[in-house]
Amino acid sequence: MKRTKSSKKLKILNAICSLVLIVALFYLVSGGIELAAFGVMTAAIIGVAIPVVIAGGGVLEIIFGIFEALLEGVVAIVEGILGLISGIFS
Repeated sequence: MKRTKSSKKLKILNAICSLVLIVALFYLVSGGIELAAFGVMTAAIIGVAIPVVIAGGGVLEIIFGIFEALLEGVVAIVEGILGLISGIFS
């Protein structure tokens, strides 16, 4: 599989969608199952999935691409938080 460098806009989209997905999942676990949280989670997954599906490829590439995009978003969030903490102490 060829690795292409993601654009900055796509990385921001992945980070935002991953953050929304994590917050909605936390809300579902702590606050109970509600239709609004499922709607937010669906919108976040669709937001991550659309660029992957547009890029094309086989079914497995699309599935792994979605997981890769979500993981990339989570890594971007953690990187931002750690950068903020290190900026406070430097």
